[in-house]
Amino acid sequence: MQPHTYVMENETSKELLVALGKKKIAYRLAAPHMHRTNAAEKAIQTFKNHFLSGLTLRHSKFPLDEWDHLLEQAEITLNLLRSSRVNPTLSAYAQLKGQFHFNATPMAPPGTKVIIHDKPKHRASWALHGTDGFYIGPSLHHYRCVKCFIPSTKSVRDADTVSFISEQTPIPNITIEDHLR
Repeated sequence: MQPHTYVMENETSKELLVALGKKKIAYRLAAPHMHRTNAAEKAIQTFKNHFLSGLTLRHSKFPLDEWDHLLEQAEITLNLLRSSRVNPTLSAYAQLKGQFHFNATPMAPPGTKVIIHDKPKHRASWALHGTDGFYIGPSLHHYRCVKCFIPSTKSVRDADTVSFISEQTPIPNITIEDHLR
């Protein structure tokens, strides 16, 4: 199905406008500095706001120069929240990629600090059993795994066993008095 009218940015090149005129293709230019009339500009603004809100949730020690690792989850969550323009009964994600399976693909706030369990085969016998890292998104091709960024090696690892360390929620202390009560 071909669009009847193309809505484009007002800064479109003259060559494109001439080519559209020769082919007798209808077009309409968005008003200057009026992003709400252009659906693409509105979508870009929505994504920016969604991505920035995700950045505010990150752990304070998350290396900000690794922000690009958080893009995949931002795209997934935004498309899960928006309805499809083709079929409004589906999410945009379902329309593009099929149903999202939350049980098989867990998600957490982006940039959350995690301890990644190191399997006995990949660690020394007296080594620590975990590696510090940050959750960066779901691992779509592995069952019940998440992607983690490891700052010490600057690498990404798919992990099936992680402990999430929330910076926002304090861990309660139990005093001896509380225990005796």
